[in-house]
Amino acid sequence: MLEGIDKSWQDPGNRREAFYTNLEPGHYRFRVIAANNDGVWNRSGAAWSFSIAPAYYQTLWFRASCLGLLLIMMAGVYQLRLRQIAQGYKVRLEERVGERTRIARDLHDTLLQSLQGLMLRLQVVDDLLPPGRAKEELELTLERGDNAIAEGRCAVHDLRSSTTNTNDLAEALRALGGELSTGDTAVFRLVVEGRARDLHPIIRDELYQIAREALRNAFSHARASQIEAEITYAERLLRLRIRDNGAGIAPAILQGGRSGHYGFPGMHERATQIGAKLNIWSGLGTGTEVDLSVAGSIAYCASPGRSRLRLFRKRAG
Repeated sequence: MLEGIDKSWQDPGNRREAFYTNLEPGHYRFRVIAANNDGVWNRSGAAWSFSIAPAYYQTLWFRASCLGLLLIMMAGVYQLRLRQIAQGYKVRLEERVGERTRIARDLHDTLLQSLQGLMLRLQVVDDLLPPGRAKEELELTLERGDNAIAEGRCAVHDLRSSTTNTNDLAEALRALGGELSTGDTAVFRLVVEGRARDLHPIIRDELYQIAREALRNAFSHARASQIEAEITYAERLLRLRIRDNGAGIAPAILQGGRSGHYGFPGMHERATQIGAKLNIWSGLGTGTEVDLSVAGSIAYCASPGRSRLRLFRKRAG
């Protein structure tokens, strides 16, 4: 009987050999008992202990190395996938930036210039008309036309400045909170954690639009006394949270929005377009919290030479 392998004694007959195959590495004890011709058994028998050393691929360090290598490969594949996703978002964002710039240029070069030319011709007609009702109506039309051109130029400026200026998201939210808060409304507070980072223009614009919708809802409908916005600039994540201590939102409205209103669906659509994660928690009498997060690889503008500088610092250290 080989202890640990045989569950009971084996009778080999007159054989003086025992064969065992595929033994695992470890310690074993082989026992033998025998009987004489009269059938009397020697119960104490004989025993021999031996060990089988593991092969290199059966050792603990080899298995641990394989597991570590597998984890490293999985982490590498995961990081590669994240970079591919981030790169895909960046490409789409750059396309949107280019499209907005093209629209702004086309509006300025075609529509606004054509309207300006039309206004000049109408001005000539106005100069030719004698005083009267027709001249007054034309002058009123000219005034409205000037206002339309001014609004169009402002729209073109917003399209261009949104993609070129490095506006601070915190300053924009602070200004928005100051605009929405009055003496009879809630007290607004802005908290910024971490070092402010330059954001991709499209990301910044979409974050601002989502935050503006959330703050307007809080100031207009929450009946809250305190409203707080928090921006967290982490290394791998940009997080924006807006919370209030107001009356809360009914579950039906939170899920589907008010009939004819598209505030909540629009917030989710904007978050999806930039690869962000948006969660809204609320309940009647418990206030509301909007939690928006986007990966740093998508939100932050890459600094030229940043990775090389960091590598140099590590080597120097």
